[in-house]
Amino acid sequence: MRSCPPPTLHRPSIHRRPVLCTAVRAIALLGVFSPVLASAQQERGLQVLHQLERLRDSDNWRTRMQAAVYISGSRDVRARRALGRALDDTHYAVRAACVRGLASIGDARDVAAVVDRLADPESYVSMEARRALERWPIDTIEDTLIRLLKTHPDSQVRRTIAERLAERVTPAVADALLEAMADADEAGRFAGSVLGALPDATARRVFLRGLQMPSYRVQAAAIDALGHLDDPSVVEPIARLIGARSPEVSRAAARSLARLRKHIDAKTYLMVARRSRDRRARAHALRIAGVVGGEEASSAIFFAMDDKDITVRGAAVAALVDLRDPRAIPKLKEMKGRRENARIIALIRSTMAHLARLQRAAAES
Repeated sequence: MRSCPPPTLHRPSIHRRPVLCTAVRAIALLGVFSPVLASAQQERGLQVLHQLERLRDSDNWRTRMQAAVYISGSRDVRARRALGRALDDTHYAVRAACVRGLASIGDARDVAAVVDRLADPESYVSMEARRALERWPIDTIEDTLIRLLKTHPDSQVRRTIAERLAERVTPAVADALLEAMADADEAGRFAGSVLGALPDATARRVFLRGLQMPSYRVQAAAIDALGHLDDPSVVEPIARLIGARSPEVSRAAARSLARLRKHIDAKTYLMVARRSRDRRARAHALRIAGVVGGEEASSAIFFAMDDKDITVRGAAVAALVDLRDPRAIPKLKEMKGRRENARIIALIRSTMAHLARLQRAAAES
């Protein structure tokens, strides 16, 4: 009977032994140090909690400031909320430390709180807020800054926001700056200068878009800006708004057309004012004639003051404001006494007063 050979014992290769030993040692060390690591994490958590309490409750401003600095570097999930609350601390050094801390954390949700500190009564804190605002990448905070540019009550803060947005003028930023131009303050003037510095074609496109916005103040600001471009292509869009329902828009259109007078086809408008059968077309052309000025325009406007249509007569009276010709005063007095002009009596009186002031100023000079 054949006997079976004894079984062969396979030992691990000598090349595998170091790997096995390393793994065994790692498992052993993990078992030894896990309690130590857990204890260290627990200790850090307790220390953060202690600093949170110091930031909230301490009567010493230095203690609160040190707590804010510690919390800022802790990367604890509770840090943002604690630092945000402490932005209203009574001591400026604590507020400044919180601003720096939020900037170092870099969460875009804190931008609005930092922006509010731009109006801090202490210049040191406002300067820290300005530096902090510059640390956020503009693409991560653009939407927030646009919202704040539209809603923040402080004009200097909005000016700083506009400066930050001006670093990258996207279509959304251009529209926000266009809306800001409606405010006659530092922010509005800066917004206008930024858009005005764009290439002419881009600036024209942006300002023409402003004519379609619902706010009459934005429309008026866009019209004024277009008047400074010295571009003949903007004459017609502006001319359509002279005589608009909003007095501000109508006056802005008259001002801009006066600057662009050399680009206006005066002969065409004067012909329409005299011969068109469309009363609205005649009225509109008369308003343009007032801006163009000159003897031919004066003659057309004076003649239209006796027109059968009250819309045309009203446009002629309104055109006298831009024409600035005191010779119309006697005719206005005559119109004031006519019953058929009852609907435009207020316009006649205000125009008479305006021309009388011009006449007195000319006499005094």
